[in-house]
Amino acid sequence: MKDTLIGYRYLVLTVLSFLLVFLLGEGDLLSLAKFAISLSFSGLIVGLVLEELWINRSKFNFVLEIYFSGFLAYLRAFLIAVTTITLAIGVYPFVPKFLRWGWGSLISSGPTNVLLQPFDTMEKVGAASVAQGSSVNWGAVLIVLFWAVLVFILPFWAQTEELIFRKGVNSWGKICVKSLQFGLTHLIVGIPIYMGFVLAVPGFLFAWRYKYVHDRFLKKIEDDELKAQEAGVAASTADHAIYNAILISLLALLLLLGS
Repeated sequence: MKDTLIGYRYLVLTVLSFLLVFLLGEGDLLSLAKFAISLSFSGLIVGLVLEELWINRSKFNFVLEIYFSGFLAYLRAFLIAVTTITLAIGVYPFVPKFLRWGWGSLISSGPTNVLLQPFDTMEKVGAASVAQGSSVNWGAVLIVLFWAVLVFILPFWAQTEELIFRKGVNSWGKICVKSLQFGLTHLIVGIPIYMGFVLAVPGFLFAWRYKYVHDRFLKKIEDDELKAQEAGVAASTADHAIYNAILISLLALLLLLGS
C-alpha cells in the first residue's frame, strides 16, 4: 500500500510538472497544442449545449413565457446586469492578484465562464478566415448561431439554479447564505475567484424577487405554500434568464463589433 501511494505521488508530480511546462512554455508547437486543446474543449461545450437544445426542443412555450414576461422583468434584469458589471469593474483594481485567477484561463485567452469559451475560439476562427482572404467571416456566423442556441436554453439553466438556490428560502439570513453559495458555485465553470463573490449580489436580488412574489402570493391565497414557491421560482427564473440573455447578447455584440 505504501509503495502504491508513493507511486501515485510521483505520477501526480510528473503530471503537474508537465502541465506547468505546457501552460507556461513558449514556442510554435506548444501554441498549436494549446489551440488544439482549446478547439477540442469548444467542441465539447458546443456538443453539450446542442444536447441541451435537443432535450428541450419541445418546450418552446416555456422559453416564450420567459422572454415575454413583460417590460418590468427586462427593466429589473437590465438594472441587475448593470449593477453586476459596475461592481465587477469597480472592485477589480482593489482585488489581490490571486483572486483574479479562474481555471477558465487555462483553456481560454482569459479567466472566463468555460461555457462561453466557444465564443473565444469562434473569434479566432473568424480572424483566421479573414486573414486567409475569405469573403465570409465564419467566426461571426458561428458566434451568431451559438448565441441563438444559448438564448434558447438559458431559461432552463436559470430555472435549475432558481430551484436549487431560491425555492423554499424565505428568511433574510438564509437568503444571504444561499446567495453567497450561488455566487461561489460559479467558480466551477472557471470564473475568477473574486467574481464568485460579486455574483452573490445578483443572486441576492433574484432571491429578493422570489421572496417578494412568494410572500405576496401567500397574502392572496393562504395555506398554499407549494404554489407560492412555484410562483416565486417562476418570477425569479424570468429575471435570471433575461439577465443572462442580456449579458450573453452584450458579449456576442462586442465580439461581432470587434471582428
